[in-house]
Amino acid sequence: MSLLVRLSKACADPSKLWCTAFGTALLLTVFMTPIYWHHNEVVYFDLSFRALGSGNFGPNHALLDSSNARIVSEILIGGAIKLLGFDGALWVLRALVVLVGSTAYAYLARSMGLSAIEALAAISTFLLLDQRYFAGEWIFAAAESKVFAYALVMLAIAFAMQRRLFVATLLLAAATYLHFLVGGYWAVFVFGLMVLRDRTWIPVARAGLTYAVIVAPLALLLFWETVGQPTLDLADLDRTIGQIYGEFRHPHHVAPYFSPQRGGNWGAGFWELCLGTIALAVIARYSRGAIKPTALWLVFLGFYLFVAFAVAYVDRKTQTLSPFYLFRPNSLLLLLSLMVGFAWLRQVVGKASGLKITALAIPLVLWAGIPRAIDQVDAALVEPRIPAIPRYREDMRRVVQAILTHTEPDDVVVMQPGRDHTYPWMALERLTGRPTLVVFKFVPTHKADIARWYSLLRWREAVFAGDCARLSEHPADFLLTFETATRQRLADCGSSIWTDGEYGLLRISP
Repeated sequence: MSLLVRLSKACADPSKLWCTAFGTALLLTVFMTPIYWHHNEVVYFDLSFRALGSGNFGPNHALLDSSNARIVSEILIGGAIKLLGFDGALWVLRALVVLVGSTAYAYLARSMGLSAIEALAAISTFLLLDQRYFAGEWIFAAAESKVFAYALVMLAIAFAMQRRLFVATLLLAAATYLHFLVGGYWAVFVFGLMVLRDRTWIPVARAGLTYAVIVAPLALLLFWETVGQPTLDLADLDRTIGQIYGEFRHPHHVAPYFSPQRGGNWGAGFWELCLGTIALAVIARYSRGAIKPTALWLVFLGFYLFVAFAVAYVDRKTQTLSPFYLFRPNSLLLLLSLMVGFAWLRQVVGKASGLKITALAIPLVLWAGIPRAIDQVDAALVEPRIPAIPRYREDMRRVVQAILTHTEPDDVVVMQPGRDHTYPWMALERLTGRPTLVVFKFVPTHKADIARWYSLLRWREAVFAGDCARLSEHPADFLLTFETATRQRLADCGSSIWTDGEYGLLRISP
């Protein structure tokens, strides 16, 4: 009990920014320790490496995206790779995520009047709830552009609450350049908070105009890449670009009404959003001080998500709006709602709340952190190595070695469908240096590239189903199989040059 009292006194003062930042950094370090490569990091690190003109990428590599919308983040990540290598860049950028994320969260918590204990309780609950209501969203899991954008957004909200409008606007513009959707959505929302709190339009309109001028080059670039391109011939495809991007590739992010559904937690998450919005409405009604307008603002953001469900229902067949990720704001909304909830809890329990909230918060923090820490230690003991080095099973190592032994650097090795959406199989190009033509995880964002990617996926399915005649349609030198039955089915397509259990490498006949 005496320990709780001392801890409560040490970190009960909202002005102690260092206490919140340090505690949050410790918690995020447990969650962000690079024991293995996150699948998104494989995509964005490789894209950034390619964007800076590095590597021997050619037209037959699966990693292809003509869009320039991520150029700022690609310079950041690609520059780190050039300077430190892939593993070094992963270590440094993960550490930067922890540093920037914990600092931004601490500033936001202080602006909302939260002590370190309350702030840690809020973010621990957020992590325990998988960082989202639905749609597979998250903030703290990997080193990628949206994580840095979220950190800038949290800082922008903090400065907006302090009525430092110009600084908040610059932060929102920077977040938009790092990630257009994260920065764009939250710029609108933060300007809405300013209007709701101060009931004045002129300063907000001025800030909005400043923001629009700063992000105009990026907006024009995106407009040109989406609207200004020639009309695509999709006669050979069975889906539109929107349907390919939405219901085929990202239903867990954007398509709550698509069946069969692949993840997303749509049903349970919807009811959790309902309960969360009702709780915020109660807080907005009965709270006092700065919490009241913030809670009311979050109620409106909850209504936005309800509207997004209605819009997604209307758009369920065409998926025209799927690239806009209408449900993306739900993750930060959940975190902000939890922060408001703990701020209101302090009002409810009264001034002598330190010990009471500490008694509630510490179990939450331990519950969030200890199991994850045990997993990290267990992983290090099972396979002791520098964690950033790609970890993959022994069978994958043998496959990589076989490809390096039996193929030339320019040979195209096409992988059997089914595993190329997960690490390490999706990283086959990086591990071998050989082009693989198409990988399910490597979905581009440029419309023409999406059509090409989907067409290649359908071609690959036909080939591995046994249609050897279609091999001549695209450059391919080898087929990598994961099952004996598949290898036997493809016997007429070429000669088997290597087998190892279920795995096989087949050289395609001319």
